[in-house]
Formats: sequence, C-alpha cells, structure tokens
Amino acid sequence: MTALRFRGARVRLLPAIVIALAWLHGPAAAQEPAGLIVLVQDEESAIAIPFAHVQIDSAGWMNAGIEGALAQAAAPGQHRVDVRARGYAERSFLVTVREEGMGLVRVPLARGAHMLDPVQVSVARTAELRDFYQRARNSATGRFLTRREIDRMPSRQFTDVLRSVAGVEVMEGPPRRVLLGGTAPQMIDGRESSKGCEPGFVVDGVPRSVGDADNEFRLEQIEGIEVYARSAFVPALYRTPRSCGVIVVWTR
Repeated sequence: MTALRFRGARVRLLPAIVIALAWLHGPAAAQEPAGLIVLVQDEESAIAIPFAHVQIDSAGWMNAGIEGALAQAAAPGQHRVDVRARGYAERSFLVTVREEGMGLVRVPLARGAHMLDPVQVSVARTAELRDFYQRARNSATGRFLTRREIDRMPSRQFTDVLRSVAGVEVMEGPPRRVLLGGTAPQMIDGRESSKGCEPGFVVDGVPRSVGDADNEFRLEQIEGIEVYARSAFVPALYRTPRSCGVIVVWTR
C-alpha cells in the first residue's frame, strides 16, 4: 500500500481497485471510445457532489459540474484517478479501462476535515445553476448550451459557440458583434450590415454591459448559455431595458 500526499493531507493509494467499477454493455457502448465516467457521491447519502474535481494520471484537475459527473476518454489500461471536493477527504485509486466503451466509476467521498481553497460557490449559486439545467430541459422559448455541449464543439471563442444557435448572427470585427433576430448580413458601401439588434447580457443573474464578447468570456469559464432571441421570450428575472433579446451566461 502506497501513501500519497495531497497538499499536506495523506491519501492512501491501494494497489488494486478500491472503487466498484460497473461497465456499460450493449450496442451503444461498442460504438463509444474507451474511457471513464466518474460519478462523485456523498458516502452516506449517495447524493451527487456538485463541482467535485477529478484528475486522471496527474493530467490536471477537471470540474465534474453541477451533476457531479465527468466523462473522459482514456486509453485502455490502468490509470490513477484522484478525486476531491470541498468539505470531503480526498481519494485516490487505480482503475483499469477496457478497450471498448465507457466504464462507470462511482466514487463515494467521506466528509472530512480537509478543505480545499475557498471558492465562491454558495447555496444560492448552486440553485441558480440547477434552475438553468431545468430550463434547458423544459423551456420552449430559449435556446441553451450546456457545459457538455460546449466541450463537444471545436470552438475556441465565445462568439464561435454562439454561431451554432439559431437566431444569432456574428458580425466580423474586430471586435466581433453579436446580433439577434436579424437577416443574413449584406454588403453596403463595402461593409457588412444586418437588420439584427444587439442583445442585452446577463452574467450569473446580473445585467452587464458587454463590448467585446470574446474578450469578456473565456469558454473554459462557462457552465452554460441561454439565448432568448426576442424580448417577449425573456424570463422576467433576466429582462433588460433593451428592446432586443437577451443572452444569459453562467460561469463555473
């Protein structure tokens, strides 16, 4: 048995798998790349732990998001997985990835005295993100991009992600301009022109004036995006004085 140190805390690394590993079977699994789905849960209640951090083979910490789950491709073979969350004891273990399909790893964490560095995540903040995901599932008026969808895109800039949303136009700059509800851009006097209008922005529930959107927002910092292309579609909580629609951004 080997003892590891994580920021002053001793964590035992067992020579064998110490977490139950259930492999997904069926036709769909055979089409997926090899990898892991890490689900972080409270040891006593079995409830998912939001925003837990997962690291595979010391390649850098990744955020499991509000659902406490992280899917990550990994080469077949043995890998070391480190898991930590605020208010819980850190945990490390070895797991073997098969050649096909994604393996589900349930990681129960015990509450402990070891604490991570302070982060600005309150109960209210967690509730806001929970409401965002609920709207993403049920809303018929807005268009939504979740963290998982953003990760699947090859985009490197905020405005590149918005191009995938119906009703959104991006006018080339610099800086790029984001417009809602317009027609396709036309060339007038050698310049692009559109009948779209500039949206209002709401960031983490607070209206904000945004000039250069690509400079304001980094994709790795975003948990989700809501786009309401018309003012009539905007929830009352996020309406701004503008007559156009609103883009709501939730950070991680």
